[in-house]
Parts: sequence; structure tokens; C-alpha cells
Amino acid sequence: MNDTPSRRPMTFTFLELLDRTFRLYRENFLTIVGLVAIVTIPITLISLVLNPASVALLTNQTSNLRTTGTGLQSLAGILGLIQIVLIYAPLTYIASEYLFNHKVSIGEAFSATRKRFTKMGCSIILLGIFIFIVAVFAVLLVIAIPPALALFGILIYIIIAAYSVLFPVLTLEDIGPSAAITRSYVLGKRRFWTVVGLGVVLAIISVVVTAILGGSVAVLVLSTTPGRNSSSQVLLITFLNTLVNIFITPISPIAFTLLYYDIRTRSEGLDIMLDSTGNPEARPYNFSSPDSRFRLDGHDWRNIAILTVIGLVAGVLGSGIIRTIADQYSRLLR
Repeated sequence: MNDTPSRRPMTFTFLELLDRTFRLYRENFLTIVGLVAIVTIPITLISLVLNPASVALLTNQTSNLRTTGTGLQSLAGILGLIQIVLIYAPLTYIASEYLFNHKVSIGEAFSATRKRFTKMGCSIILLGIFIFIVAVFAVLLVIAIPPALALFGILIYIIIAAYSVLFPVLTLEDIGPSAAITRSYVLGKRRFWTVVGLGVVLAIISVVVTAILGGSVAVLVLSTTPGRNSSSQVLLITFLNTLVNIFITPISPIAFTLLYYDIRTRSEGLDIMLDSTGNPEARPYNFSSPDSRFRLDGHDWRNIAILTVIGLVAGVLGSGIIRTIADQYSRLLR
């Protein structure tokens, strides 16, 4: 008799994807939240200590802030990159192992992914450089040829597809940084609208939860520390909101790791590949990643056209709403 626990399903409908995300979060709550807290709290404290702006809020000194602005931005960028890598790689691993009925500890998650930290950081930097270069080119082209504004639809499409499952690809496959971007793009575009829908739903959940908990934190601080220095209250509220974000941050990497398995199972038969080894310990990392090439086919162009139309409609409606609000506000001031 095989005592190895059966693997969980690896394909999901959209609602099943959301349900499985929060079920996984709930069943591994202490591990997940503890992992994010271990990374987030020290980095937040380091940022506050090394940031003269924080000291200035407490001491009302602002004279040296301009001269240190560039250095602070660089420091914030480095700390942000470190935080993303140290959180997303272990969380991706935890979510992946969950599908194999294997619960892992915080230490095991860090140990299993530490060799991929550098690769993940390099890939994020490469993707950022690519986006920056393409965005600058697109802006210059639009200035010279205004109808080229439609190119932004292509840019947004590529960014969404390439970023969607980048962390699972980097964490779970044996692949280099640059190849991982192309690989993520190829996988992400296969369920592009699921990626978009999942991102929108998770963003809404994040905004709502942050608004409720963040607002409650602000009210609590202001009501329990009356008469205190307003600057110290701002810093306290900022730090407590960071703690609130600890509970929100894990949702996205968990959801997109599950989506990664869904895409690979539907399009590449990953479940069959795993079963064919006869080894219950087999993982995606044990297989060579399929060759991926960057290209746009008819399916992509249709999605880009839809995305461009949605963007134009949203832009027109948004500008109309903003203009209406501005007109009403200006009338009130008269």
C-alpha cells in the first residue's frame, strides 16, 4: 500500500482559485504571517532609523532632507527589493508544497529557497530595466506620433503577462533570470484574463481591508494619545499600518502560485509529468523548463485590442468623473 498522501488538485476555476487561496492561508496562518513579520518588521525599523525624514518629523528639522533625498531613494529601493525577495520566494514555496500535502516551517521555507534569492533579485531588476526602456521609447514615439498611444496597450499586456507568475517560475523552476521573464510571459498570457481578474479582485480586497484596519488604527492612535506630538503619531500610525500589511501581503503570492500550477497543468500536463516519475518527491524543479520565445500571435493581438479599448473607455470615464468633481468643488469655493 502506498502511504504517501495524494496530491491536491492543480486546476481551478476562478472561484475555486480564490477559495483555495484563503483556505491555504487559513491552514498555514501562523507560519505565513510569522514569515512575513520576520522580514517586514526589521526592514521597516531599519528604514525608519536610517531615514532622516523620520527623525525630522520628531525633531522638526528639515534642512538636510534635500541633500539626502537621492541616497534615501536608493536605500528604499534596495530594502524594498530585499523585502520582496525574502517574502515572495518562501511564500511561493509554502504554497507549492501545500499542493503536495506537505506543510513546511518558516526555517524550511527559507532554507529551500535561499539559493534562488539572487536569481529572483536579478530578474526583478532586469524586468524593471526592460519596462523603463520600453516605456521611455513609447513616450518619445507618442510625442512624435500621437496615434502611437495605442502602443501602451501592448506594453501593459506584456508587463501583466510577464509579471503574473514570475515569482513561481523563479522559485519553482531551474531557470535563469532573463529566461524566467520570457517563461513567465508565455505562461501568463495563456490565462491572461484570469490573471487580470485575479489581480483586480485581490487589489480590491487589499484596499478594503487596508482602509478598514488602517482607519481603525489611525482612530485608535489618535484617541489613545491625545495631545501628543502629531509627528510621533504619524510615525506610529505608519508603523502600525505596516503591521496591518503583514496580513495582506501573503495573499497575492499564494494566489499566483496556485494559478501557476493551474496554467502548467492545463497547458503542459504538469500533473502527468509528476505522476510519470513515480517519485512522490518530484517537483517542477526536477524537469527542464520548456523553451519559451517572446512573440505575439493572433490571440495576443485580440487581447491587446480588448485591453486597449478598456483602457480608453476607463480613461474617458475617469477624466469625465474627475472633471465633474473638480467643477463642483470649484463652484463650492466661489
